Amino acid sequence: MQKYSPEYQALTDYEFTYDADQNDLLDLQAFYVAKPTQYAQGGAVTGALQELPTFDVYVQYEGASDFETTPILTDVSDGMYSLDTLTDTTQYVDKLKFVWTKLVGGMLYGNLSFYSIPKPNVSGTSINDWSATIGGVASQSQLVNHFIRTTFTPDGATVVASLNDDFQADVGVDVVAESSHGTGEPINQATYNAYMAYMSRKTLEIVQPSENTQRVFNESLKFTNTVDGRTALGDNSLKVVVENNTASLMSISGVDSYVVLPKGITYTGSDTQVTVADATT
Repeated sequence: MQKYSPEYQALTDYEFTYDADQNDLLDLQAFYVAKPTQYAQGGAVTGALQELPTFDVYVQYEGASDFETTPILTDVSDGMYSLDTLTDTTQYVDKLKFVWTKLVGGMLYGNLSFYSIPKPNVSGTSINDWSATIGGVASQSQLVNHFIRTTFTPDGATVVASLNDDFQADVGVDVVAESSHGTGEPINQATYNAYMAYMSRKTLEIVQPSENTQRVFNESLKFTNTVDGRTALGDNSLKVVVENNTASLMSISGVDSYVVLPKGITYTGSDTQVTVADATT
């Protein structure tokens, strides 16, 4: 098992920015950051980091030219966060920026997820976007670390600065499309294709709900405790599934379901959303 060396390929700064929708059709609701794990050059290392990195989170509201100066979260490492409790709910969130305040050698974030819903009465193509700017050691020669800062986007990974002025030849180089040192030589084509596919912008199409047409609901009922396809005797649960998959992805509310139970079966639950009526009601 390889051990990560903090003296080699150390990180100096790390920022990540996420734009939920370039066309501002989506309302960003929440995000999730999984607990980071350890990574060594050449492969993932099983086991937790000896200490957790931390980051601050900044918000940019729709129509604003920059991020707010005060973070909505400080010194967090992971978790699920709802923007309803962290941001001004009278405004739409346009972008989020994560700025790491404590960097740990070998940190690997395997899951950073964002949750959005369409804004009311919108339609069209939604396109997300992201960028990550990372500073750290690019290589080592004669026991000297060469620090650079690289910006990663769906279009590639470009060196934007040499942090100790000895790697100026790399500034402006797309390290995904070229091998190194500004030679212009292509890297392995399979590696390039894999990066571009995995890092690409994601799109979705939001359609208008059908006009002058009632929405179609599909409903299914089944008892969860069965034996050979037949309902088991005794206590059981009835699973009711109501879905609408023929219209736009907009919120559905005010739906009541009515279930007629067979003779001999009674409801004994305590769900406050369930109203029980007998045959004479």
